[in-house]
Amino acid sequence: MTERLSLIESSTPRPGSDDSTLGVFRIRPQVVDTSMLLPDVAAACRTGCLTKFLSSVEFGSVRPFAGWHVWAEVPRKIEERAAEMGYDRLLAEAIWWDEYVPRLNFVDTLGLEIPRPEILVRDASDAPTVALAGLLGEVVVAAADRDLRDIGVAATDWITTIEAGYALSVAGSEAWGGMLMMRVSGYSLAGAGRAGIKIVRHPVGQIVLAGLLIGLFLTRERWMPRTRSWLKDLGPRLDSLVETFSPLVGQMVEDYRRADATWTGAAFAGQEEGLLQRVARMLASSPHPLNRTEMTRRLYPSATERERRAVMVELARLLPAYPAFVRVNSRDWQLGRSGMDFGRDRREVSLLKRPAIHVPYARSTPRSVSEAQPSDEK
Repeated sequence: MTERLSLIESSTPRPGSDDSTLGVFRIRPQVVDTSMLLPDVAAACRTGCLTKFLSSVEFGSVRPFAGWHVWAEVPRKIEERAAEMGYDRLLAEAIWWDEYVPRLNFVDTLGLEIPRPEILVRDASDAPTVALAGLLGEVVVAAADRDLRDIGVAATDWITTIEAGYALSVAGSEAWGGMLMMRVSGYSLAGAGRAGIKIVRHPVGQIVLAGLLIGLFLTRERWMPRTRSWLKDLGPRLDSLVETFSPLVGQMVEDYRRADATWTGAAFAGQEEGLLQRVARMLASSPHPLNRTEMTRRLYPSATERERRAVMVELARLLPAYPAFVRVNSRDWQLGRSGMDFGRDRREVSLLKRPAIHVPYARSTPRSVSEAQPSDEK
């Protein structure tokens, strides 16, 4: 089993992977189904580039979950609709297995409650997606399927949710880059400080430092006027720099807030929350698999030791009872299975490149609408 970890997953240290993570780096679970994945794969095949959906998943702002049946359903639909949607079938299949499957989490929904039972009458094949949405509680469901939209499970416009997820990833990646530069600068200053301390402590270093100070004192009439002039000019330059970057930072913050509001507004509100839903949502948004001790600590941070032991006993019964929860080793659990390619040899070189500019999803022409929003696609 191979999987591709997002930047957030691979870069977040285990001890710090709790709910105190900055909101801009928060992992947002998203439920997807075939009706959304098929046109996205087709778009990736035609352009040869990562789509906005894949880009947001690659950074980690969005973590996609799909019902177990989607794993086999998408390849079947790729074959059936290649001529109609105008893409290379073999290339699309390779993209599905190499680019999408390693990034998706497939969940076995057996035994889960279906919060909208009317889907069984409309189309029972959509029941796993509805059950998964109910398990995660408040979660964005991206699907073009009319049945899922009509019963209020899927967002009205799946393209808008993909755009919002991408905007969140852009804001997150910009903030991530800024923090990385600050850390590198901090490490550089700290390293210079440590080197200076070593020099001062060494006898030879003390002689060199003394000579340097004497030289500066003797030549002070030459360099002090220049220093004063430089410090005098520094203030206006800093003001100019702030004036240049402030609008850019303000726009980034505004874009993030707008995307976050769109994302939150599109979420499906499930049934009343219980321990099952809380555990599922916690695992779905955690950068790493968790053991029962970590789950209990996060669920009940103020609980007594006796109360925590009772919760751990309940988790020991709950987790194995639902195949949606997968044990990744002797202690840790995660939601769903990732990298379900069953040992396929993935290409060393990615089939998709990063576009210089992401092209918006087509909405206008009849052909584009049929490709991007197959309303009855299963």
